[in-house]
Amino acid sequence: MIFVIGEILFDQFPDKSVLGGAPFNFAFHLKKMGLPVQFVSKVGNDALGQNILNFLELHEFDLGNIQIDPDHSTGTVRVEPTRNGHTFHIEKNSAWDHLAFDDQLINRIDRSAELIYFGSLIQRSPSGKRLINQINTLDLSNAIVLCDINLRQNEFSNETIINSLNLCNMLKLNSEELSEIVNGDIDDPSVLLEERLLHIRKRYEINDIILTMGEKGSFWASETGQWHQTAKPPDRFIDSVGAGDAFAAVCAAGIIAKISIDRIIKTASWFSSQICGIQGALPQNESIYSTLIKMNTP
Repeated sequence: MIFVIGEILFDQFPDKSVLGGAPFNFAFHLKKMGLPVQFVSKVGNDALGQNILNFLELHEFDLGNIQIDPDHSTGTVRVEPTRNGHTFHIEKNSAWDHLAFDDQLINRIDRSAELIYFGSLIQRSPSGKRLINQINTLDLSNAIVLCDINLRQNEFSNETIINSLNLCNMLKLNSEELSEIVNGDIDDPSVLLEERLLHIRKRYEINDIILTMGEKGSFWASETGQWHQTAKPPDRFIDSVGAGDAFAAVCAAGIIAKISIDRIIKTASWFSSQICGIQGALPQNESIYSTLIKMNTP
């Protein structure tokens, strides 16, 4: 079983709103690939929250994993396009900031967990920090613990970074996030990428690091080797929202299926390119998952 813990919210573009949140995007892709996913989050007792519940039920997610907050509203993010991509203005004190580690969640996350996913944004609140730390007290010795670091501007601290790296054994990040993590540890710009990733792996005892680098492609560093994949630009670029989540989802699915890393990273690059060709993170045409499953089948 795969447990995905974190925010679900509405990304508000200048012309429309679409469902998003990195953990949910990740969970949605895995669900559509046919993997057993339990998505854990919290929404407000409001119209947006009901819209989310309706969507989750339509796509056969377990609503027992979704907490309802009577005091805080469902999360929203204002997404504004820029020359270099997008800026994100994330609503403060949303319902998902108050996700709680209750008995029901404890009972669902047990030794059967094959993979646990979390990010850094959920840890911006005291409740989120407690949640992630409490999950780490469970017996996860046989599980992949994947952190997609997702450092949003003004929404993280050095404590959050260190805590996340100490908790995970598999890390997904991008070039900007890599610079943030090694800042202070490695000041010399001449230090090679491979050495930077090795430094992180050894210091925090992380088995695999997956790095996305935009137009420069992607890189996977593990105990058994290193792999570089060139970028695959979409036929028509719309936006990059959710591309990293799509990449991470394929990597997780591939590792669970015990597919070669070389094949996984190629498939992940293709899928993230497809996401860059749509607005938002979730495909309207789900036939893309049939192609994805074929590409990522042993």
